[in-house]
Amino acid sequence: MESGDFCCQFKSGFGDLRKSLASVSALYFLIINTPLNDIVEVMRKWHVPGFILELMVLIYRFTTLMIENAEQIHIAQKCRLGYGDYRTSFHSLALLIARLFSISFARGERIMVAQESRNYDGELVFCPVSYVEKQAYYIYTVIFWLLLILEKDLFHYENTGNKKTVLFLRRWH
Repeated sequence: MESGDFCCQFKSGFGDLRKSLASVSALYFLIINTPLNDIVEVMRKWHVPGFILELMVLIYRFTTLMIENAEQIHIAQKCRLGYGDYRTSFHSLALLIARLFSISFARGERIMVAQESRNYDGELVFCPVSYVEKQAYYIYTVIFWLLLILEKDLFHYENTGNKKTVLFLRRWH
């Protein structure tokens, strides 16, 4: 194996890693900043099958509840010295997972009973969301992106130690 091949493979792998991390970051940003109803509405317009949307909604809602329950159980176990040594840590973790499974299963049963009592017919219904679109928002967005793209041409930076300071706004000649 030549050193050039390794370097090329390393760069390719690093590029793939960068792309995947950027994709995950963009997805996290979307999930954190967009209400679930809006995401479901857009996916319905894209004709995503209903069962995928239902799974997505249920997973989205159950994940936060499971994390909250796991934190509460973990705190209770720590207070009872459940993580004192290596052996008790594994035992406490096994108890936490078993208890979390039973709590989640019971919660799922309660949700199914609640849905059936509200005439659930196999499809989750969301109220459609409508927003007022203003032309100014598009203009602001274009200006923002242009400033972001042209930033290096507009400003002159000077490195002073660990800081970059803007010396002046460049003049167009």
